[in-house]
Amino acid sequence: MESHRQCETPLKVAIIGSGLAGLTTAFLLTSGNADAKQKIQVELLERSATLGMDSESVTVEYGGQKRRIDVPMRAFSRGFYPELVKLYRHLHIPFAPMSFSFSFGASPASKTRQQGPLPSILYSGLTTRRAFRLQLPGKTFLQYIYYIFKILWSYLILNVVAWYHVKSGHTRDPKHRISKITFGEWCDSSLVYHSFFVELLLPMLCSIMTADCATVRSIPAAEMLNYLVATLFYRHFTVKGGVSQVVAALSANMKADHIHLNMVVKDMIPITEGDKTGIELVCENKKTGMESHLHYDHIIFASQAPQTAAMLRQLCGHLDRDVSRSYLEHCEEQINQLSKLRYEQSTVVCHTDVSILAPEKEAWRDLNFIRPIHTANDDPTYTMATHVIYQTPDSVFMQTTNPLPWLFPHENTWVSKSDFERFVLTLSGREARRSFFDFEVANGKYTMHPKLGILQGLDSKCLWDMKMPSIWFCGSWSYGVPLLEGCVTSARLVATDILRKADLSTKHIEEVWQ
Repeated sequence: MESHRQCETPLKVAIIGSGLAGLTTAFLLTSGNADAKQKIQVELLERSATLGMDSESVTVEYGGQKRRIDVPMRAFSRGFYPELVKLYRHLHIPFAPMSFSFSFGASPASKTRQQGPLPSILYSGLTTRRAFRLQLPGKTFLQYIYYIFKILWSYLILNVVAWYHVKSGHTRDPKHRISKITFGEWCDSSLVYHSFFVELLLPMLCSIMTADCATVRSIPAAEMLNYLVATLFYRHFTVKGGVSQVVAALSANMKADHIHLNMVVKDMIPITEGDKTGIELVCENKKTGMESHLHYDHIIFASQAPQTAAMLRQLCGHLDRDVSRSYLEHCEEQINQLSKLRYEQSTVVCHTDVSILAPEKEAWRDLNFIRPIHTANDDPTYTMATHVIYQTPDSVFMQTTNPLPWLFPHENTWVSKSDFERFVLTLSGREARRSFFDFEVANGKYTMHPKLGILQGLDSKCLWDMKMPSIWFCGSWSYGVPLLEGCVTSARLVATDILRKADLSTKHIEEVWQ
């Protein structure tokens, strides 16, 4: 497809963003045979001072040793993350199973600082003698039994019905009712008890998605059911020693002068003079203030949709509608669909403030969920999740996601505080991303096999014939609910297509996911 290129010069690819998606794409593009390494040059552009996936992590001392703590916490299972697991195994990244214990509590909204509440539900793991404990003061014995029944019944119904829809293909059929409603609407109309949804399921999902309750309710039901079925009966894992190992392994093939840190893209200018095609990135180093003009044949956006759309608007501003009408309309549609992808801010605090936990130490668990009650209608109802990472006789080290205002850790106990913009999936966002990532169709039905959408690269032949620069997209938002698996899946698809269009081997990519 790129036979118009001069063979002597390598294909130059810029990856904007160095999270898991950007790093994986860079690794796959630079891991080919000797011929491919001579014919392709990959450069990473990152606005932070360090590569993105590990940029907010912290190092603490525990048990006489320094330990790297991932921020935010990244846990995964083989069921929902098969491509991530295979990539980690290929890279020889060690990961260990985690058997989390949980507590669930509620805290009334307050204008003054409060002590963490006593949880109503404690789960210590099925291998313990007392896996479940309920603390329901004022309840009679029959009410206590009825509450247990509601939990067990709802859990059973949730998984049976979810399994039925997934295995029947309903969650992949855009015409089926399940694909047209939100998860909240589905739960409201199902046989799942409201108390189970509000007190257990919703807080846990808010923590996993690092989103507020309204956002989790607005996630497409089909995507959430796919996630629930994929994680059912699978253990969760975390990387031993932190994801800094993943960053090191994925960037090992990159030359030092091909990694541009503190780099902000100020402008994107198309190059279409004579036989030359591509994009000139006008960049500024945040640290030195130095301006650079970099020329690339392909641009891969592994950045958030709002920033990506802003950069594409710069490109459109340089295009002549009379000369490049088809390409301009292609870019404008990319911007239009990206604008439908929604983001939400989340906060993660690493600290040692035990006052946000239950007053009784016996009620502490690995993951402690606290949902707000009696909040104002216009306030986001986040579930506060505190992960107790380690305890010593002298201190407790914790990571709290989306602290409630009246339970915010005291500032003098902070080790770090990080704010993130996280993609949240909606029905309109799910439809928009089909333009970038879709699913294969076999026998008239959608399969579970993802593919690139029509807005990736230069999908149509007329755009290829115009010899315009190619623009690609990858990230967590590409597949399923927005988690690590989407980063890896989208990176694989984009890297494979770029190499194939350049008539370069993709065997090394296929070997990773055999």
